[in-house]
Amino acid sequence: MKCLYYFLITLLLFSCKDNSPVEKDAPLVVSSTSVTLSNTKTYAEITIIKGAGNYKVRSSNEAVAQYVLIDNKLYITGYNVGNAIITLTDQDKNQVQIKVTLNELIARVYPVSTIVFIKTGETKYITSTDPNPLYSLMDTASVIQVGGTANNLQITGRKTGIANLYYLLEYWPTTIYDIQVVDHYSFTVSPTTDVLRLALGAESDFYVLSGCGNYTLTVSNTNVLSAELLAWPVEPLRYQDNPRIVHIKALKSGSSELKITNAETSEVKTVTVTVG
Repeated sequence: MKCLYYFLITLLLFSCKDNSPVEKDAPLVVSSTSVTLSNTKTYAEITIIKGAGNYKVRSSNEAVAQYVLIDNKLYITGYNVGNAIITLTDQDKNQVQIKVTLNELIARVYPVSTIVFIKTGETKYITSTDPNPLYSLMDTASVIQVGGTANNLQITGRKTGIANLYYLLEYWPTTIYDIQVVDHYSFTVSPTTDVLRLALGAESDFYVLSGCGNYTLTVSNTNVLSAELLAWPVEPLRYQDNPRIVHIKALKSGSSELKITNAETSEVKTVTVTVG
């Protein structure tokens, strides 16, 4: 009778030990298949113990739980109250599901993304002032090549497409860059007006905000108007590619066309200038 009693106690202890046992003989194995998040535990670290690589992840409810995959570590971050299933898939189509539970709201701020255009074959740098920056890259189509350090990332465009770069704090994004690799930078001139009126002797500026960097100016009547390209006086913003200033002077009463040409794409911005 005592043997039966000890057997039942042992069986009960083992059956209560883990409600989410890890199947170590499965082709895809993770360290845990169930997590509960809260304000005192805002993220969970899941280790991929075994799998075929080239992992893909999705959340059944991103309003509740999101994720970051870094090497063989899956970091799950919580947001709203509720439940979600995080599904991890390897290249052999093996899957494992991780149940996520949030019983309380975790206050979060989701940042607005910044668009960065990079021409194929060219390189730009993205910097971080965080003393210990952590970033994650989503680039499923391999459109960029990344080098440098986390504080000063060197991003080179490999082929056209989109990649997403996230700087993280406790695995939640604090800064997001939408990196768009293009064959040509868009040709953008400001102001967009096609007609300009100037007083005699007045000066004005047009701004080439983006383009190939090789621009030509054509003035139809040089007696009425002069125009010259000037360097951009400050560090360009992220949406400004090869910006220049077009400085014009009204020399004589009359009318003249000013044409600004983007040499790489042959796009032309034409402005009719009336003086007087």
